[in-house]
Amino acid sequence: RLAGLCGTNMTEMKALFQRTNLLEEWPGRDPSGEGDSFPRYLAEKRVPDVLENVFGQGMCLQRMILLGRRVGTCFIQSRVDWFAWHLLKWKTKKGHSTDIWTCIVPHPSGTARWWNEEENLRKAESFWRDQTDIARHFSKCFECVRYDEDSTTLEGPPLRPEAKDFPCGIEKRGALW
Repeated sequence: RLAGLCGTNMTEMKALFQRTNLLEEWPGRDPSGEGDSFPRYLAEKRVPDVLENVFGQGMCLQRMILLGRRVGTCFIQSRVDWFAWHLLKWKTKKGHSTDIWTCIVPHPSGTARWWNEEENLRKAESFWRDQTDIARHFSKCFECVRYDEDSTTLEGPPLRPEAKDFPCGIEKRGALW
């Protein structure tokens, strides 16, 4: 489902987006029969390790999209709207502070009723296609990757950036979308 929302295939999606599971192993089915079990206490214990593995290596694009409310609230303690960007301040094991723009989106498994509404599907598809376009651009443009390392705004990363949001002059080469 996620590759379809991104408007791509699994091979390209895996190349564009770094992925990791919060839990080290599958916890089994939820006793209610609705989806998988989620031992929050184990998930919360893993947050520092996941952040270190993903962002502690000097990753340029400090953005993280969290799949599902249960995973999301392990990183962002308050209840937030889907697709809203929030700034997560984090310190690496080496003591470097870093800002990570974080967004919680509905889990793509389809067990959530949220996916039953056509408007929600359109919103998810628009979000994921925008993120895919951004990832495609950043994967090819060294100038923009360097820019992203140094840029932080109070508003967070744009949901639908325009050509002016890229320092490389992308408007000279045509729009990405």
